[in-house]
Parts: sequence; C-alpha cells; structure tokens
Amino acid sequence: MVEEDGGAPILYPAYIEEQFRERNLAYYADNSITTEQGIVYTIPDFSTLLTTIFEHNLLTFMLQLPTFPYIEQVIQYGGKVLCSEDGKPLGIRIKGGKNTARWIVSASGWGCDRLSVEWLQLLRQVYQTAQVGTPATPGALGQAMFRQSFKQSHGDNWRQHRHRRPSGPIANKIREESSGARSEVFQLGVVFDVAYENDQHNGYGAALAAPQPTGKTFSITGKVAQNYPFYFVKCEVMIHHDIVIGPFPVRVGDKRNRHPVFPCDRGVYVTWLWNREIETTRREGCSVKIISGFAWREATYDFAPFVEAVAQLRDTAPHEVRPFLKLALVAAVGRLGMPSERYSLVAGRDRIVGDTPVCDAGIAYDWWIHQEHDSYPQSMPHMFSHTLMLCRLSLFEMAKRCMQQELNVIATNTDAVITEKRDATLQVKGEHVETGEWTALELHNVIVKANRHLDSDEKSVHPGVPKKR
Repeated sequence: MVEEDGGAPILYPAYIEEQFRERNLAYYADNSITTEQGIVYTIPDFSTLLTTIFEHNLLTFMLQLPTFPYIEQVIQYGGKVLCSEDGKPLGIRIKGGKNTARWIVSASGWGCDRLSVEWLQLLRQVYQTAQVGTPATPGALGQAMFRQSFKQSHGDNWRQHRHRRPSGPIANKIREESSGARSEVFQLGVVFDVAYENDQHNGYGAALAAPQPTGKTFSITGKVAQNYPFYFVKCEVMIHHDIVIGPFPVRVGDKRNRHPVFPCDRGVYVTWLWNREIETTRREGCSVKIISGFAWREATYDFAPFVEAVAQLRDTAPHEVRPFLKLALVAAVGRLGMPSERYSLVAGRDRIVGDTPVCDAGIAYDWWIHQEHDSYPQSMPHMFSHTLMLCRLSLFEMAKRCMQQELNVIATNTDAVITEKRDATLQVKGEHVETGEWTALELHNVIVKANRHLDSDEKSVHPGVPKKR
C-alpha cells in the first residue's frame, strides 16, 4: 500500500535510541548563562554564546524565547529557529562540528515561571528519574520514555512491531475532523463556599493504555462499519427530545478557534464520531446515521506498559518531581496529534516563494516564516483522536452520574467534574491512586470565571499560565 507522498508506509516509532544524550543544564538571562552548578558565564556577544554552549555541553532554557537578542545572528549563522505559524520563536537549534548541536528552548513549556539554579536542579531530578537522557521538552521526554518501553516490550525485534501511520490525506482529514477535550461551564461566576473536584487520576494515561486502532487504514461507508472494531466516521445524529447533558461533540468555530460543543437540544447534527461515541449516543436515545469514514481491523496495547511505567515512577518519585512526569505523559499524547507541517524563521536572502514576513507590533523584520513538510512525521493522528475520545466519554459518564445524584455540577474540564456536593462513593484524593480511578478533592471559595478556569483557596487552574512549582 502506498502511503505518505507516494512512498512506503510511515512507521512508528521511527527509531530507538542506542544511547541517551546527556547535557548540562543552564539558563540564559540578563546577558549571562547560569548552569545547574551555579556557575555564571557572561555573554557579551553571539560568538561567546556559541563557545559557551558547545564547550560546556549545555541545554539552555529561557523564559521568553522571543526576547533572545541573537535570533538574527542564529539565522545568519545557519541555525534553526523553530516558530509557530505566526512567527513566534519556540526553539533554537545551533549546529556545531562533528554532527553536534545545542538547543535553546523555552522553560515555560515545563511550567516554569521563574528561572533559577534550584529549578535547574529540580529538572535534573526529573531527568535522573526518567533515565532517558535530557530531552529538551516535556513531549520529547515522554516520547523517549515510550520508545524505551517499546524496546523493553519487544526486544531486538521491535522494528517488526511498529505501527503504520495513515496516509497523509487521511491523517490530515482525521486531524481536521477530530474533537478536542471536553470542558463545559454550568455555573459561571458563582462563588461556592465548598465544592468538590472529582478527578480521574491519570485520565490521559488510562485512555492511552486502552486498546488503540492500528494497522492498515480502510475507507468505508456506513453499511460496513459494524464489521470493524474501530471506526471514525461522519454521522448525522438526531436528538429526539431535549437532554440534560450531551453525549457527543460537534465542532464549531473558525480554523484558529475550533472547539467542541455538546448539544442537548432537539435537532439534527452533523459530526464525526468514533464507534464508542456512537454506541453511547444511541444508548442515550439518539438516532445515528453513519455516512462514511475510516476504519481499522487491528488493535494494540503497546502504550499500556509505557503508562504503567510512568505511573510507577510517579508513585515513587519525590513529590516535587511528580508533576513533571505527568506533564511528560500528557505531552507525549499531544505529540501523537501534531501536524506534518513545521515552521521556522529564515533570513530575507534565503526566503522562497510562499514564505511570509514577520511583523510584530508594527515592526517589520528581515525574518520570514518558512513552512516545511515533515516527510516522515512521528505523529499518529488516529491514536491521538481515539485517546481524546475515550477521555471525553469517561468525563461524560461521570458528569451524568453526578447530575443523576443531584450533586449540582458546576463545570467539567478534561478529566474532572466540579460539583457543589460530594459523591460519597469516591475516596478522598491521596497517595497511591490507581490509573483511571476517580477521587474527590474538597475545595473552598470556588469560582469558575471562564471555561477551563478554576479559582479556589487550594488551587487555581488558568490555561496557558505556568504553574508555580
């Protein structure tokens, strides 16, 4: 079967590390580099920067990568400045001699809001716990841990057990039509003296460890869908009468702000659903007509050992390390859903047709945003989509249960249901909770001011704002 760009099928994982790369940790701020040992190097110019990061074998972090003063010199030197679609720098890779390279990356991806030697030493603890070298980002750390688990599961024959990625057009269609995590607000701006966060422990891990679709991807019509254990299809769903909580997602919004809503009103809705969602939707009394889509005959449990290994590390690691391991697992799931397109900044002299200029706050730079296509992407959009679907279903079942018990549901968010009253059947959140188990945490002075936001005396959740560690 011919796959991406007319070549052979793309296989995942593409490689297994023969040995893990180790770097010394450092951060750049105020024209200096500070290492995890507390050594400070003054950086007066780009040449000194190059000498320092290569001679001392550094992985360097910054809080705000767009403020890095040598971006233009990096580009002119031939380095790689990875960026977002709108030109915001995300990571800098500088090549050295003998096939070496050094990275300068944002610390905010690790949840850091203040760089210090203590933070670097904490990150060193994380790397020592994971035992897969010093990957620069949480996603890279999580994927390295998965590859290690994959090798341990399959041994020297690991190549024969790899998973094939859907062809480029199908992968893009799955990404385009898939819905994200579930989150809703039912009590906006209301302050509760006491409320409860009913949380599924390691919810993403539980979903990832479940059987995942793999093998050849088939294009199907509704008539044959039931012949496959996994299918993702375009549907027409009819809600015959108003319901309290919607079991299925419908994507709304423009390309940059696409998000799922969960209709409850009587009517007909066109959406893309996995077979598990179709089963649940029908069980809730809705009619579902399958039109067409994609299907898989094979299942894999290859992520289960990885999830179990991370869970065991979290249970035994120091408390301050545990959030980083959770972050690595969640980011590894996110890597499965990444697009094949990458963006980088190039100098004006190197731009080609199609590159777009960078303009920030009315200032034009001689930097251009260049799009590249990854010819061997290591994302698996069908597995990513399937994992998020399982998270949504688990959250729906818990939210529905809380409503049936009249616990006054305040909001839902990915793997948590916030209620005014406590579900007495759930244990209090504590140590050694099993993956997928639901627990309750009592919160005080609780208010939800926006979707996916939560404020209370005990904790706050604000998407996009690094947590204080």
